[in-house]
Amino acid sequence: MARNFLICPFFRSPQFPARKSARISIRRASSRVRILILLVSLLVFLPVGCRCGKSRDAQGGAWSSASGDKILIVTTSSDFRDICRRVAGDFAEVESLARGDQDLHGIEVSPSHILMLKRATIYFSIGLGMDDWAHKFIRTSGNALIEPGAKNHFVVASFVDIIEKPAPGGPGRTIHLQGNPHYWLNPENAAKIAAAICQSLSALYPARRADFEKGREEFTRALDGAVKEWKRKMRPFAGRKIATYHKSWTYFTDFFGLIEAAIIEPQPGIPPSPAHISDLIDQLKREKIGVILCEPFYPVKVPRMVAEQAGAELLVLPTSVGGIQGADDYIGTMDRIVESVAAALRKGGK
Repeated sequence: MARNFLICPFFRSPQFPARKSARISIRRASSRVRILILLVSLLVFLPVGCRCGKSRDAQGGAWSSASGDKILIVTTSSDFRDICRRVAGDFAEVESLARGDQDLHGIEVSPSHILMLKRATIYFSIGLGMDDWAHKFIRTSGNALIEPGAKNHFVVASFVDIIEKPAPGGPGRTIHLQGNPHYWLNPENAAKIAAAICQSLSALYPARRADFEKGREEFTRALDGAVKEWKRKMRPFAGRKIATYHKSWTYFTDFFGLIEAAIIEPQPGIPPSPAHISDLIDQLKREKIGVILCEPFYPVKVPRMVAEQAGAELLVLPTSVGGIQGADDYIGTMDRIVESVAAALRKGGK
């Protein structure tokens, strides 16, 4: 029963004054507790992978596809969800724990997420510690198939080249302790992610390998065409300096030949001090850095103030699919980023 307590923090008991209205509030609160306990009980006793009309194969690793039922794949991020849908096609339902407008370093997980994990056949994680927060919720679901280390739990970071791995004895006050985990913002890595998903699904379902390869090839072909256009738009700005709020953009800047010259956070996840902000404003003025990138889920008060005082343009851009309205898939999201950055660099900056 200990695992149930991971869900209980979603209820917070208020402090009630000693009067009649307080007794009413307590009864309402007690009712919410009973409902939550009932939901948790259903999660605990619901068979792992239970979905109407579906059954496990002989290895316990997949839903039977004899009736045409889809398997359920869960991913951490909306980017992986989109790419996985392209590769898996009609074979799978794909859902993500996080929305595109949430910080992937940690999100609030609801009971509906636990139920989703309980029903999942496969899980694709980011890795590098970025989504370790999901591990306890996977364990709470009781689904041994997708627990970290299980054969149906795939860490996508192991399939791509990781940058900014900390040297032994390096800074410890950072949330990027195993390297920079924002690797999908390099379009070349998106192709590697698709290949990793294809390889992983093919290992579990070899009879569907040709279908997965077809999905991967179609996505890669569309991506290659988009990359050519993105490079054409960004080529005039190679070597230009930009500033960022968080170290989300390094894969993007490296791919397009930009220089990430200034970062508002002194270390990933560490808020800037007044002295750091003052030095940063001086640097942006001195080096004529005219563009600052920030994600939609970070507070914009500090980056907006820095932009105003340094005479720079602040761009609040998505780093994941669905991060802003209209960024509905991976290629569309990267389109929005490239268009916005190119337009800002065209207007100013060194």
